[in-house]
Parts: sequence; structure tokens; C-alpha cells
Amino acid sequence: MVQNDAALMQLIESVRAFNARFQLADYQDAGSVARNVHEEAGEVVLALTWGHRDDVVQELADLLFVTLQGCFALGVTDADLARAMVSVAEKNNLKTHATHRVEGGKVRRLPSL
Repeated sequence: MVQNDAALMQLIESVRAFNARFQLADYQDAGSVARNVHEEAGEVVLALTWGHRDDVVQELADLLFVTLQGCFALGVTDADLARAMVSVAEKNNLKTHATHRVEGGKVRRLPSL
């Protein structure tokens, strides 16, 4: 079994190596990466819609790869990513049935009283 943190670091290193190998930093901007992210996100949506588990997993990994390319094109660091991931986890850990409800398959904040 692959360690989750090792797999994430391997993907990050792969993105950096890929970008260096093809010299993408020389001409790739966030806008060009955004088109790739849009394409991969659409493929994730299709795989989810069709219920193809293995395709969802593969397309999600592709989406993460191109999203990381966009992050690096904007100068995002590994430390920036780590802080954001921890922040999202902490934010979602604070959500409870007292503060949120499930509506249409999405967790939404309860209206303030």
C-alpha cells in the first residue's frame, strides 16, 4: 500500500520534473494551465456521472497534476499548499449538524438566527 503523503510528494516532484523537462516555466502561464484544469475537471465530472470508479480515480489524479502545474506557475510553494490543506481540513472538521445541513447532496451553512 502506498503511503498517502509519499504519493502526494511523488506527484509534486513529478509535476516539477515534468515542467523542467518540457521547460514549461518558460512559456506556461496560469491561464494556459486553467484550460487544462477545466478539461480535466470536465473528465472527472463525466466519470462521476457515469459512475466509473476507476476512471474517477485516474481523472482526479490527472486533475491534481494539472492543478499543481497552475499553482507552481503562480509561484505557489509546497509550504503554501500544506498550509491551505491544513486550513481546509480544520475548517471542515468544525462543521457539525448544529452549524450545517445537507441540502441536495451538499453541506451548507445553516442560516444565522
